[in-house]
Amino acid sequence: MTSNLGSEVISMMPEKYLGSEPEVEAAIMDVVRSELSPELLNRIDAVSIFNRLQRPAMRRIVDIQLERISERIMDGARLRLAVDDGARDVLADLGYDVKYGARPLLRLLNSDVMVPMSRLLLEVRIYMGQSIRAVSVSITPLPCLHLRPPSRAN
Repeated sequence: MTSNLGSEVISMMPEKYLGSEPEVEAAIMDVVRSELSPELLNRIDAVSIFNRLQRPAMRRIVDIQLERISERIMDGARLRLAVDDGARDVLADLGYDVKYGARPLLRLLNSDVMVPMSRLLLEVRIYMGQSIRAVSVSITPLPCLHLRPPSRAN
């Protein structure tokens, strides 16, 4: 059985806390005890508390998710996606949430990579077999991602 009981305890802690510190575990177990009946708690053999996702791990998660997208579009439209380091950093920053971890990243990849790429295909601005570059663009106050179709010479 998995649960998010106590996740609000971790999300309210300063970012330096991972979630495995004794005082954090005690606070989480207080929440668990207040939510579950003693009879149910007695049937649980062990409780595993997972550490909070740390921001540095986001870059690796972005790389994994972009690889999945690359495989998917190569199988379908035969497109190649090249994402520069700046764009990967933007995705890692914007896709991270202290409370929800990496969950917002998938929505971000869909809205900022997959949807624009689909539009480029539908508008016939890219063709099967071409490469698309994703680059970071600094726009005050927030950085964003921009997909560049190949130049007309390609």
